[in-house]
Amino acid sequence: MYDAIRQELVDWENREDHPRYVAQMVVKMVEKPYPKILFYNGSTIEFMSADEQGQKILSWSGDMAVIDEAGKLSELGVDLDELLVNLGSRLRGQVGGRKRLGKLIVMGTADAGSKTPTSAAS
Repeated sequence: MYDAIRQELVDWENREDHPRYVAQMVVKMVEKPYPKILFYNGSTIEFMSADEQGQKILSWSGDMAVIDEAGKLSELGVDLDELLVNLGSRLRGQVGGRKRLGKLIVMGTADAGSKTPTSAAS
């Protein structure tokens, strides 16, 4: 996802010759220890892997977290329930005098061969 945003939204490599509107708001893009986009207003978008940087979630805090491909986490040995509890606790409180947004988005892709609850009951 980081690569797609970097290329399509910001086009970081060509920002001088062909600037995009969003690129004007980006101050810096770093790739290590994990990809991060820093904006002029202090906001960041951080990209972490639940299996590789899962423990770092416990020291991270933010307004919003997105879990992509949630259905595949068990294949990686990641307990989705535990991840949700840990992330949920990282999205509360205040920063700079304002309440955090507290948004947690979980996305997955349905397996074409899986049964839906409606078809399983038939």
